[in-house]
Amino acid sequence: MSGPKVVRVVTREELEAIGRRQIAAVDAAIAQVRRTLRRFDLEEKALEAAFSSRRQQLEMLLEQGRFDDLQPQAVAQAEYFNGEATRLEGKAIAAIEAAKSRRRRVSDAARTLIAALEASGKPPSAELRDVVSRALAADDMALNACRRVLDQALKALSTYAEAAGGVTEGQAELAKRLGAGTNATSLAEWLAGQPATADAQTKRLDRVLAEFEVRGDASSIEAFGRRAAAIAAEASSSQRRLLTDSLILDARAALDRSKAAEALREELHELQGALGAYSTAEARDAVQTIAAALAGPDASLDASLATAARATIDEAERQLTATARRRAVLAGLATLGYEVRETMATAWARDGRLVVRKPGMTDYGVELAAPADAARLQVRLVGAQTPMQPRSAARDRDHEATWCSEFGTLQTLLAERGGDLQIERAVEVGAQPVKTVAFESALHDATDAQTRGPVSRSL
Repeated sequence: MSGPKVVRVVTREELEAIGRRQIAAVDAAIAQVRRTLRRFDLEEKALEAAFSSRRQQLEMLLEQGRFDDLQPQAVAQAEYFNGEATRLEGKAIAAIEAAKSRRRRVSDAARTLIAALEASGKPPSAELRDVVSRALAADDMALNACRRVLDQALKALSTYAEAAGGVTEGQAELAKRLGAGTNATSLAEWLAGQPATADAQTKRLDRVLAEFEVRGDASSIEAFGRRAAAIAAEASSSQRRLLTDSLILDARAALDRSKAAEALREELHELQGALGAYSTAEARDAVQTIAAALAGPDASLDASLATAARATIDEAERQLTATARRRAVLAGLATLGYEVRETMATAWARDGRLVVRKPGMTDYGVELAAPADAARLQVRLVGAQTPMQPRSAARDRDHEATWCSEFGTLQTLLAERGGDLQIERAVEVGAQPVKTVAFESALHDATDAQTRGPVSRSL
């Protein structure tokens, strides 16, 4: 079956470029994990070891030309490392959320003590009132100081409840319950270690603030922290709920913006790596543009950078694959004995069509036609408009049969070089008349052969 046919050419260069892009995606995922480890001062030796071993495995598959194995493994590795980055981030968020919960317990305990002291007729100290808001943003040293204030207030409440004859039974019971099962030196720790009393709304606030603390900028984190502390100091529970709802909405909106900026930053890192697989001037310029943008703040990042980078990659890949496809086919035909010159690939790209012949074959040749990207290639035997010997249907069919055998050899040659020549549509030998085209004259062929130099077989 070697009448006119439509084929798809796949070259080793094309497969290698795809493989490089896939490995670049893995590199971007590894870089994200490393940034996450540095950001949260984490150390995971097993993960660090996986960076080099898994990366080397992908490079080995690329060098061996095992592209069918490379693609699924590269996708799996990128997913694995992206998942690890998410896991590490979740680990950091959980740690921050737990720390906020511990501080909120101290704040809630201070509010409970203030209420108990006021109910007993004893005014709470200014230090105790300050703990309600100060505990939420306290570091470890300041939090211990807050606990000491609680401890003093608990002792005062217990002493006051036992000594004051006018204290009601309920007030005395409250003081007794707060101090039950503890000694005077561990009351604050006991209160801080009790199950959290925060409601679902407060837990949502702690969660969104923890997430924002992982992703947001320092100034915004500090501003939201001040608002949370002010809400905690609010005496009215209903007002606290309203203010908390407002803070959650604002923090969530800021978090969404931060996530979008981070996603764009990660995408640009991946695109930067993918661009490195191409040697065009446009690709090099795009790498420098992205590097400059990534060196600045999130506010300087623009989604148009990613759009332009993807377009540059698509164009570079189109140029690379189109050139590689044409050169692979011409190199194969040169091996089969067809006359192929260095300028033919350029002429084919320019004109979209090319006819090649074997030296001395004046009446028949092979026509190659393809669009600019050479994604699909039409190949067919063609006959001379003014043949040196008369053409007939039988003679045309004999040459088509010969080309049929040569086409099979061409497929084998491309496969040996790491490519593929896939037939998508074909016509039986003799089913259609052989196309007639104008060839150069035999005299011109003989003269030109003396001046054009040797035939290229390694395009």
